[in-house]
Amino acid sequence: MKTKTLKLILLVSVVFNFTIIAAAGYFYFQGSRCRIADRPDRSAAIAEKLGLSPEQQASMKEADAAFRTEAGVKRAGLSKKREHLLSLIKAETADKAAIGAALADINALQGEIEAAVVEHMLAEKSMLTPEQREKYLKLLEKRFERGRERMERRFGKGL
Repeated sequence: MKTKTLKLILLVSVVFNFTIIAAAGYFYFQGSRCRIADRPDRSAAIAEKLGLSPEQQASMKEADAAFRTEAGVKRAGLSKKREHLLSLIKAETADKAAIGAALADINALQGEIEAAVVEHMLAEKSMLTPEQREKYLKLLEKRFERGRERMERRFGKGL
């Protein structure tokens, strides 16, 4: 009787532990998946927050698509320039002049990307009424504040 009871308790314990581990794993993987389909539509959320008309929504969506295409091309170029920089760094002897030139290319392209972002923001702003512009600028302020907070968490205050 004692052995059967211990075996039953052991079986219940193993099943219970397995269930807890399986449930924890399930919730972990559900929470860690990042699918684009799960994200809310950015343009719909902004349209709602700003109170955009259907015409404004269409214009902004078109401008956003053009901007994202252009930015994607520039980011791909930036990635290639970074790969080139890494190959220079990996070389047996560092060519500091080539590394400096690669860094200058990277900085220039990053500047172009930043300029394109600002142009896009100005284009979006120009499509809005004065009341919508005020809301849009507040959204931008919040976004910049979150970015600053992320940088402070990552690199410390004082940047």
